[in-house]
Parts: sequence; structure tokens; C-alpha cells
Amino acid sequence: MAKTAFKGYLSGLVQGVGMRYSVSQVAKEIGVSGGYVRNLRDGRVEVYIEGDEERVEELKRILESNEVGTGQIEEVEGEWLEPQENLTEFEIRK
Repeated sequence: MAKTAFKGYLSGLVQGVGMRYSVSQVAKEIGVSGGYVRNLRDGRVEVYIEGDEERVEELKRILESNEVGTGQIEEVEGEWLEPQENLTEFEIRK
């Protein structure tokens, strides 16, 4: 299976609503092999997803359809990358 990575930014009502925890749980449930989620000072949430192309695309689709947590994701913007960080788990960063 091909490996890929996506680094994106979630905007909307995404801080103070458990978004980081919810994204982390969904990533683990669908088998994303690595990545992280963290709050940014500008009110957005940054997400880095790395692993099998199918799983990364699935998590991106879930985020875009706003099926995560109790917040309100209004926009997901980002870019596809070559996997660089070689992460072995999906974590919540501060």
C-alpha cells in the first residue's frame, strides 16, 4: 500500500470543544499509522496525518464532512506531502 501524508488546518468552532481528542480517537479507530493534532494560536487546529494512502484519505474525508466531535469544522485546507516524520502513533500535541 502506498504511503502518503496530509498536513491540514481546520477552521471554525474547533478549539475548546474536544476537537483534538475526537480527531485522535477517529484516527486510531480507522487505523492511521501516525500523525498529530494540535491547537494553533490563531484559533485553528493543525492536523498531520501519515500512513497508508487509503486511511489518510478516509480521515481527511471525515474531517471535511464535519463528522468529528461536537465542534463545527467549517473548512479544511492543506496539502498532500511525502511522509517525512515516520511517526508510529497518532498523538495530541500542545
